[in-house]
Order: sequence, then structure tokens, then C-alpha cells
Amino acid sequence: MARKVILFIAMSIDNYIADDQGAVDWLEKNVHGTESDDSYEKMYSKIDTVIMGRTTYEQVTQKLSPEKYVYADRQTYIVTSHLGEDTDKIKYWKQSPVELVKRIQKEKGKDVWIVGGAKLIDPLVQANLIDTYILTTVPIFLGSGIRLFDRLEEQVPVRLIDVYQKNELVYSIYQRG
Repeated sequence: MARKVILFIAMSIDNYIADDQGAVDWLEKNVHGTESDDSYEKMYSKIDTVIMGRTTYEQVTQKLSPEKYVYADRQTYIVTSHLGEDTDKIKYWKQSPVELVKRIQKEKGKDVWIVGGAKLIDPLVQANLIDTYILTTVPIFLGSGIRLFDRLEEQVPVRLIDVYQKNELVYSIYQRG
């Protein structure tokens, strides 16, 4: 069975994944309610690999969780033009994210999570390599910032699979069309 590529990401109502400074602190501030929500855990249990851009990696390791790397139990690929030192679980990738995903899909393993950001996501959408989109809409208009999708060269058809809400977050799940 081929490894699926999953984009699981949160965005504002107006399609921003971070504010003008790249911060995402508005995400948790705008979750309202106490309803049990295991959406992230369900997705995370299906993957063994995470792919992210360098800016996202730095945000995760320097701001969101500086004491402990939260994806240490998964293989991580960091797509960047500034290579770092590879470890057993963290690999740096300088080539196209499209080439990386195509290579990983040929390997045995569980599914792959595209963590972010926009510069990483756009080429993968354009190449139609994302199998499942789990887009979580947070109840806020940011007005500006980093857009989830910048500018796609062509239309990319998808099919709506499910929509649900938890704690005022709206989860829209699409599959490649």
C-alpha cells in the first residue's frame, strides 16, 4: 500500500497560517470550548514521517517547544537551502520538496505529514502530491500574514470527504480529486 501524504494544518478564516511575524500564538487563543478533540492524535498515529520547511522547524524548536523536540519519535525532513547537520531522526533536504515526497512515497512506511509552511506546501499542491487535506479553520480573521496557499499555477481538483466542528474549530477534509 502506498504511503499517503497528508496536509494537516490550521488557518484563519481568511486563509492565513501565521501572522505577519510568522507567529501562530493566535491559534490556541481562539479555541473555545472543552469538547474532547482527538483529530490531531488520530492523524499523528497514522504517520511516521514529518516534512517541514526551515522556518517552521525553527518556530517549533525555538518558540513552541524549545525544551523538547515534539516530533522526536518520527523521521523529520527539513526542506531548506541552509543545510544543517543530519541526525538519525532529522534530515536536511536542499532539493525540491516534490522530489523528496516522490522519493519517500517509494519507501516502505506509514503516511507522511506535511507540517508547513506555504513555500513547502504550494509546490506539493501544484504537483498534486497531497492525498488528504485536513484544513482546520480557526475562528479569527487575521487580515494579513502568511497565506496557506499563495498562488497556484493551475487548478487542483479535490473532493470533500468530511466536515465537522469541535470547540469552534471547523475541520474540512478533502482528498485528491
